[in-house]
Amino acid sequence: MIEFLKKKSNSKLRPIVILPDSITRTNFEFAIMNEKISRLFEIYTLEEIGRMILNQKRHDKIEVLERVFVRNLVFDIINDAINDAKDGSLLFFKNISMETKEAKESFLSEFEEYLRCTGIGRLHSELEKIVKNMKNPFAREISLKSIEGFKVLEEELKKRVITLEDWAFEKGSDNSKNNLNSKNNLYISKYHLQSAAIDEIKNVVEIFEDVDCICVSKFPVFDAEALRFLIVLHDELVKNRKGKREFEMRIFQGLGTFARLKKRLESIGVSYLIEENSVDKSWLCLAKGEDYAEGLSELVAVPDRRREVEETARRIYELITKYKVHPSEILIVARDCGRYLELVREIFPYYGIPVYVQTRRPYAHLTAYRFLKCTFDLIASIEKKEKISWYMITDPIRLGFCLPGKNGWPLCAKDFIYLEEVLSAANEEEGEKGIEDWLGYIQKKLKYAKTFANTLSMLRDFLEWSRKIGSEKPKDADAICKLIGEILNAFSEKNFGWVHKTSIPLLYKKERYDISNLHPTYFSNKIRKERSLVKNYIDKVLKSSGCELDWSVGARAIGETFGLKTYGIQHDDLCAVRMTDIGTSSFLESKYLFMLGMKSEEFPRAFPECSFLHVDLRKELDKPAKGDAGYLYLRSYSNDYDSEVDLFGFSLEGAKGKIYFLMPYLDEKGHVSAWSSFLSPILKRVKEIRKLPEEWLIDIKEVKKRDDLKVIPPRERMRLFCSYSMRSYPKGKFPITKEELEELGCLIDYQVYRTRMEPRIDRYLSPQRKIVVKGYEKCFEILTLEEICGSPYRAHELDMHAHCPFKFYFYQYLYARYGDKIERDNFPYYSKRAHWRFGRLPRRLAYIHPAKDTLESFKNVINSWKDRQEKLKSISSKELQKELEGLVSEQECKRMQNEFLFEKKLVEREEKDGIVRAWSWIDGGDRIEIDKKNRYEVIVPAHRLDFVSNASIDRLLGSESKVKLLIVYLNFSGQIKKVHYSNKAYYNKDPLLEYRIPILLKYYKMKNEKNATKEIVGAIYDEFYSGKRMGYYKEETLNFHKGSEGYEEELSLCRDRYKLPRETRIQLYNEK
Repeated sequence: MIEFLKKKSNSKLRPIVILPDSITRTNFEFAIMNEKISRLFEIYTLEEIGRMILNQKRHDKIEVLERVFVRNLVFDIINDAINDAKDGSLLFFKNISMETKEAKESFLSEFEEYLRCTGIGRLHSELEKIVKNMKNPFAREISLKSIEGFKVLEEELKKRVITLEDWAFEKGSDNSKNNLNSKNNLYISKYHLQSAAIDEIKNVVEIFEDVDCICVSKFPVFDAEALRFLIVLHDELVKNRKGKREFEMRIFQGLGTFARLKKRLESIGVSYLIEENSVDKSWLCLAKGEDYAEGLSELVAVPDRRREVEETARRIYELITKYKVHPSEILIVARDCGRYLELVREIFPYYGIPVYVQTRRPYAHLTAYRFLKCTFDLIASIEKKEKISWYMITDPIRLGFCLPGKNGWPLCAKDFIYLEEVLSAANEEEGEKGIEDWLGYIQKKLKYAKTFANTLSMLRDFLEWSRKIGSEKPKDADAICKLIGEILNAFSEKNFGWVHKTSIPLLYKKERYDISNLHPTYFSNKIRKERSLVKNYIDKVLKSSGCELDWSVGARAIGETFGLKTYGIQHDDLCAVRMTDIGTSSFLESKYLFMLGMKSEEFPRAFPECSFLHVDLRKELDKPAKGDAGYLYLRSYSNDYDSEVDLFGFSLEGAKGKIYFLMPYLDEKGHVSAWSSFLSPILKRVKEIRKLPEEWLIDIKEVKKRDDLKVIPPRERMRLFCSYSMRSYPKGKFPITKEELEELGCLIDYQVYRTRMEPRIDRYLSPQRKIVVKGYEKCFEILTLEEICGSPYRAHELDMHAHCPFKFYFYQYLYARYGDKIERDNFPYYSKRAHWRFGRLPRRLAYIHPAKDTLESFKNVINSWKDRQEKLKSISSKELQKELEGLVSEQECKRMQNEFLFEKKLVEREEKDGIVRAWSWIDGGDRIEIDKKNRYEVIVPAHRLDFVSNASIDRLLGSESKVKLLIVYLNFSGQIKKVHYSNKAYYNKDPLLEYRIPILLKYYKMKNEKNATKEIVGAIYDEFYSGKRMGYYKEETLNFHKGSEGYEEELSLCRDRYKLPRETRIQLYNEK
């Protein structure tokens, strides 16, 4: 097309150029400027021409609904149809799984394909005829029901949009009301806009009166409305000539889709459109013929994407430094630059290469958007009185929230880490809370806080501000926009300074790698200025759904307005290497072209799965029928491949010199990938350079043969020096002398090596394995338990002292855990997370001793379910869980439900064996003396006491009597092992060796010395997280109180560790 315009530049021809998108138009403008072609023509996209036509009669703003809004409308319509069960066509979609985002997106994409194919339903009957003539019955049935459903869906969408138009018209100004056509300015999609523009062409054809030619180029796909738009425009302009100068339309089509488009036009009956193939002389065609030039291209395969970018940067560095190539003469093309963006930002600066990545960036990655969305999500949760997790509070603060009208914001890193640790620990121990509970918790922390008192006060102010806003519903959409402005103003003012660096392209410096005229506050101000989009979205949602305005609607509007939006950065750096997507590489010229990701999975792209418009239907449309059916177009395997060929050809058109094809030959799963099928013509002619992972260092000898070591990029110099200085370098694969190593050391940034690289290398090569603690420190004084806390002792204090008799241990983990107050009977829950102040709880405490609140929960359940066997026998597992939720907290319910499910199974076995068993809870608290000499006393711990009766036991004991079974709860049994008892004489043969059961046995023995042997038949440790039980028993009654099935894990523990006495074995044998 450029050659055509160049030839006609001196004539009086006045053309219009139509291109697919704005980026291609920008590239085209640079191209004609470089070719010195006079700009005597206008450049438009199809949508822009459509808007221009409609604006001739409609003076109000033309608006196309956001795609996400249309998506919500679509699924609202489907859900309403399913609930009402009225429309059978839409009920077909009931059987399709659309619960995931991917499934919904796939459905919406196929619906849009239907609109494009049928000209928003105008050609539905033509498509229906083709579907009914299909041979495959399954494909015919699924496609027919789908297009019927899509037709009804499109009609329902129009009805709802008309309602929105009427509502917008009523809200409009007096000037808009006077315009009769002003209410028809809302369109479902750009395809509906094109359709409306087609109907208006004949009424506004005079605006094209001076146009002699229309040039259309770089369109990979012409759907029904795009093709009809061009044909109608051509026909109307020809009619309008009335004997004046001639008019022509030229479509410059790519090599892949040229023949297919020509067939479609012929089937429609259009023979006067002139097509030209603009890729016939491309590099791809030369590669197939005899004119192929050796050295025109290189094939480079590297292990992964990172090394692909590094290899690209290395070769560009060589071109710039050695061959004096200007950076602007180099172009990098990839399928999706977004996948390479972070790698390019990281690697190219190390080589000193300025680079501009021309790709759309999502608003969702901007700090200003993320913090705004998090803040509104928190306010919405407060309004609904939902439970709030700790990260919902910390996320806005982490992203830079500043309380409007308050000083001291944002929080520094130290203060934020403190808050994060405090809130996460509280959330883990007590679960999620409402806003009032969080405020109460923070107020409680403020009583004992000293160092971080101001930090907690700021957090309290933030939560009170959030509660105040969330307690009242917004008056209208303007109130939400006003709050957005206030928050973003505070964010911009307090987070960033106002220093602005120069961004003039002429001031080129080698140390500058990327320039931008965007201050850090640019994006927050951009969102603030565009907040009217949020207002418009809220108005449309309220009108279409009829819901009431609240803060959750505002949070949703922010997410769906800005969260799905993208932005571009202007190409200001004329001295930078350019990187672009393959779809926007048209008209870009370069002396050196680098094409990344040239593997089979990316070029050509994989064809997506079709759930509604069957593949067989797509194949049928590849053969265009006569008449209006020729307009029909659906993406298929064959035409999608042709479009990919066009894109590939467009990117190669501007290559004036060498082309480098690169690919990562290993995918994310480590599987080997093949080269793209597009490169099959040259794979046999060009030798592939394949770099293995172990062959990644540069050969210094080869570099010195050709040039000085200074040509090695800075990143590679540092890598070489780190590798050779830490190894026996003469023995490496690429030998290096001591002189060469010293020369290399002189060329690196010594400060960077000393501060960043050397410490890391030392840590990898010789990791620290020993920590030296000086024993004379006061905190490590070994004291007696009497000196630490005094009598009476608790079981957990005896346990702690037996393992670590340091004074600091007790005050750190027991007495001063929650502040300055000493609490000997309370310690924290078991938690996998470390405490922000004290670190992890010792395993001896965390694994064995349940927290006080947990024991209280057991007490509540046992006292509520007094008849153990009757209750657990008559209740189902689901009902059991529900009743637990009513008796204990949500956190405790999760901890305890396994224990009571196991208890239910025991009841079922006891019923089979005729065992009667009841339970009770003993609070403990009595004192008993364990050392008469020193008069040491201990507190009897809380425990469970079961009463068991069985005919077998009565026969053994010779009387009718109930026996007792002690049960002590613990978190995990992994840490029960031998401890150093204060009095070994009594309990030196106990198999489990933990203090609570020995204390309880002594207590019951002292309480009833004569009958203790008969009453206490066993003592069990019950691991309530898993229901596992272990313990020891009096052997003469061991097998009888458990019935014939018994507790197998307890029996195996006793048999494995301790052999039963000979008399007991004989007795058991006789009983059997």
